[in-house]
Amino acid sequence: MKKISTGLIALCLIVLSGCSPNTVETEYADGSNSSLEITLKTGYQAHYGSFDYAFAYPENYVLDSQVANENDAFLESLFLFDESYLDWNGPEGHPGINVYVFAMSEGKELTQVAEAQHTYTNYSIATGFQDGISENGYDYLSYSSEGLYPFDYYLIEYGDYLYVFTGYDNSEEASERTDIKDIVDSLIFVELDETNALDDLIVLNEPLEGDDASCPLRVSGEARGYWYFEATFPYDLLDESGDLIASGSTSAIGDWMTEDFVPFEFDIFYITDQENGTLILKRSNASGLPENDMQLEIDVLLTTCSEVTLLEHKRGLVQDYIRKNIVELSPVEATLGGTWHVLEVEFLAGEIVHVTFEDGHIQKSFDSSYSLDANGNVELSF
Repeated sequence: MKKISTGLIALCLIVLSGCSPNTVETEYADGSNSSLEITLKTGYQAHYGSFDYAFAYPENYVLDSQVANENDAFLESLFLFDESYLDWNGPEGHPGINVYVFAMSEGKELTQVAEAQHTYTNYSIATGFQDGISENGYDYLSYSSEGLYPFDYYLIEYGDYLYVFTGYDNSEEASERTDIKDIVDSLIFVELDETNALDDLIVLNEPLEGDDASCPLRVSGEARGYWYFEATFPYDLLDESGDLIASGSTSAIGDWMTEDFVPFEFDIFYITDQENGTLILKRSNASGLPENDMQLEIDVLLTTCSEVTLLEHKRGLVQDYIRKNIVELSPVEATLGGTWHVLEVEFLAGEIVHVTFEDGHIQKSFDSSYSLDANGNVELSF
């Protein structure tokens, strides 16, 4: 059985779609597509728990995003503005459109939350309140605030969250007060189930559900950049009793600092006397918060590695480590500008290794004990 475990924390994903000038094409994690028939073509998409929300904005706009820290009232903050204002020298910063996402308090009405977040909504000094329905059928509350500069606001409640769109205009040429209505009209929510939400984050090519896990177990696939942290994510292999028989971490193949899929591939060496097991691929959770946990589980049929195969694998890791790091491992400096190269790595009894190396002028050797941790990292002790 394929099992899924997900947290309900927001995972922000910016999607810039190159589409025709009058259409926004948005593909969602559940495989559905949305074509927004408006004069906008650049899109923003984010995932909140069990649904995506997305909206479009003019192609000449710049988007800046900010995920909240513990001192912020909002969960997410976006700022949109015409790229011609990058060098704006007018008062109070350039015109723009802000988007804030707030969690709805239990038992609170939209207006109560808006009033509580007055810093972001200006609700208590607003005028011209109107109820409306966006082009995609979502109810909103709109109003204006005519302080130092005129602001227009659109508030939409969906899925226990409050979305606040606000556009302000402090120059005669700015069009933000008209663009904001088009942006609100493009807003769309797409319900997801947990399977689809996870499938949009990590895809496993091998093994497939119920595959025979030969020795070694080859694991390959691809995951979004934010599945990794520092280019790695952890994995476990359990037997049918739920006992851990192998664990470690794997590295991204390529640049992980992206929202695109990044491939991974690794082998798991293990010994077991049981036939059924579970492979678990875990999202790297740097925060340590349980609500950020997410993992993919696949049932596999186990075929144990032999003691000889496991020993050869460990020795291969040790040999590779020594050959790559001999310059740092050598107890003496190379002579006459030479560079150390390994001639031979000999494994002795008791997990002792004898290394012979030379720099083109002289030959040296040393003995060292070695050990490997669960991730296959090698440590030598002289």
